[in-house]
Amino acid sequence: MNNSMTHTQNQVRLTLAGVVTASLLAPATAWAHEKWFTDAIAYPVRLDLLVSGPVALALGGAALALAALLLLRRVVRDPLWPNPAWLRPAVQASQAVIGIQTAVSLIYMAVQGWLFSPVLPLPAGPVGLALGALVIAISLSLVTGWFTRLGGGLLIALVALAFALYPTAYALEQLLFAGIGLYFLLLGRGLFAPTGALMQRLDRFWQPYTRFALPAIRIGTGLTILVLAFTEKLLNPALAAAFLHTHPLFNFPQALGFTPFTDDLFIVAAATVEATIGVLLIAGVLPRLVILLMWVPFNIAIPLLPPVELLGHLPILAVMYAIFLQGPGHTADQPGDAPVPRPSATLAQA
Repeated sequence: MNNSMTHTQNQVRLTLAGVVTASLLAPATAWAHEKWFTDAIAYPVRLDLLVSGPVALALGGAALALAALLLLRRVVRDPLWPNPAWLRPAVQASQAVIGIQTAVSLIYMAVQGWLFSPVLPLPAGPVGLALGALVIAISLSLVTGWFTRLGGGLLIALVALAFALYPTAYALEQLLFAGIGLYFLLLGRGLFAPTGALMQRLDRFWQPYTRFALPAIRIGTGLTILVLAFTEKLLNPALAAAFLHTHPLFNFPQALGFTPFTDDLFIVAAATVEATIGVLLIAGVLPRLVILLMWVPFNIAIPLLPPVELLGHLPILAVMYAIFLQGPGHTADQPGDAPVPRPSATLAQA
């Protein structure tokens, strides 16, 4: 009995140590899409694991991290902390960055025969060709600034269609694109002034809702990351283990000689970090600090994997850039918080 309790305590200590290590040393596997590099058909999501120790640990870690950031925000009294003067942009470039990087990613996926990601193959025949053409048309609207609000609306519709064409878990992983679609539906591309009575009426119609654009991409990105923590790790540890079997260097503590740190423990640690980042982005508390903490783990996997990893992550990298510079996208709601400064707009929205 004592041996069993000691073993359990050791496992808990190792897992907690892994969470801390993963947070500090940036586990690449936390943001490597396992399903992109491992055949996921043999590894279905297990909903029975929703009530399990790893899920409780991941959600508990996320709750503790959120509580810590709420306390820190109350202390620093600045929703954009750290907020030096040189990080306050004078001209907004986020729409261009998000539009171009999202378009590059979408076009690459469509040319490969995928919708949004390698796990969503386009249907065969005319339907697949039509969807691929629609993706390219949406991408061109994001790049050129022509009919970008229409492109944003169609992007939201494509995410909704994914729920009808693919497994629900796979479709939920694309909520990032729903957030990006809503962002452009509300803001437009910002490259051309609206001309014509209809375009000007539409611009006036959306104007009161533009404040929801940044929260849309922040929450959409956070939901995607949170869902991936469950579908590729917490509820699918066999898939994550298969990925580590073919990419053993991603379990860096073990690669460095810390043999007690098994793949199972590393998967829980990485999932906890990923779930925590997702929850913190959704909450929008000190997002600049959150993005600073996730920057290294989100990028470190890119040189270790094929180019699809970089191309698939371009939209998220763009969202990180926008949120880092502009903040959570909502007005201050805590006593003593300073309002988030808004960059000066030099171009009319379109």
